[in-house]
Amino acid sequence: MEMSKRKQITMWLLGSMLVGVAGCSTLTPYSLGYVSRVVIKQASDFDDYKWRNIISIDAPKQAYALTKASRPEMVTVAFEGGARISTLDTFMQETHSSSLLVMKDGKLVYEKYYNGYDAASYQAVASVSKALGSIALGRAINASKINSIDDPITKYIPELLNKDKHFANITLAHLVDLRSGMDYNFDAEFPFVNSYEASVYYADDLQKTVLRKSSIAEAPGNFLYSNISPNLIGMVLESVGVSGADWLESDILKPIGAEYGALWTLDHKKSPHYEGGIVMRARDMARIGQMMLGGGRVRGEAMISNRWHKRSTQIENQPHAEVYNGRQQHFQNGWWKILKADGPNDYSAIGHLGQYIYVSPQNGVVIVRTGPKLGGLSHKDWTEIFFRTANRL
Repeated sequence: MEMSKRKQITMWLLGSMLVGVAGCSTLTPYSLGYVSRVVIKQASDFDDYKWRNIISIDAPKQAYALTKASRPEMVTVAFEGGARISTLDTFMQETHSSSLLVMKDGKLVYEKYYNGYDAASYQAVASVSKALGSIALGRAINASKINSIDDPITKYIPELLNKDKHFANITLAHLVDLRSGMDYNFDAEFPFVNSYEASVYYADDLQKTVLRKSSIAEAPGNFLYSNISPNLIGMVLESVGVSGADWLESDILKPIGAEYGALWTLDHKKSPHYEGGIVMRARDMARIGQMMLGGGRVRGEAMISNRWHKRSTQIENQPHAEVYNGRQQHFQNGWWKILKADGPNDYSAIGHLGQYIYVSPQNGVVIVRTGPKLGGLSHKDWTEIFFRTANRL
């Protein structure tokens, strides 16, 4: 029997069992639809937006053209040396990439699409959405809709106090830095429908699920990757009148002069998935990277404040650090910082399956890579390739 057929039968049997279990009183938080999605779909996929509930956000009326200065040879040589590969095109094809865009000194010097994708193809940016949510939060603070990043989350979501008074110790800064002290376990226990990842990604009612799954594990301070925190940020923004679809249009697409519109995946209550539900095009990802490279400004206009840009690109008393090939990587304000021995840090927004907006200020470089798979590499492998490539451009 072919492996794919065996897998289908196994999934059917397991699905039937779990759907039956879901009706038991001990698993009342889980609907039949939720259990079915978890069992049938399992891990999240690049094209999930094609079957999920979505909202479509139109392109702004005015798009800012990217200045093009095609230099494919320069980029190819830099990448092949940086990635230590023989042929860039073959490498990108074999790593299941869908796009590679490179900007140098404000100009688009390389743009290529792979494996059937093109400039108009949607790219599910996954956790790059966290960086975009950070931008929206910064703009809400700058507009005085939110008082301060040091506000406790219970100021905006007071119902959390009914669960645990210690939620009052968690600030918006703790949420956007993923160091809230809230529990988030990546281990999938039987029945695996109760895992944090599945509970958030396949939620019938995302906000209700986020409130139910929010629990205090320790005092704020230590880094722990979480998909609960960005959804709490979304709830905070909504509490002050900044809805997801509105801020994606008015706080992201319009200020960057996006060429295209975007999609956003929703739960069954029509709430956006703030942790990773945004779907856009690669060129507009490059525009976001160029805005960050330009100090948070687009055509002379500030899109984010100097203070917010600094917090997004530099390290401020951040206790979390990972070391890869001798370089430290830190997470803060929705962005990963890749520390350099001298000069400003490189930094990157990173999404599941290999979605990147990589910025190297010292080299004047922005790199966008998207794809349905990581291609056998890790996120650290990819950022190492971008680091070395940017230094060669």
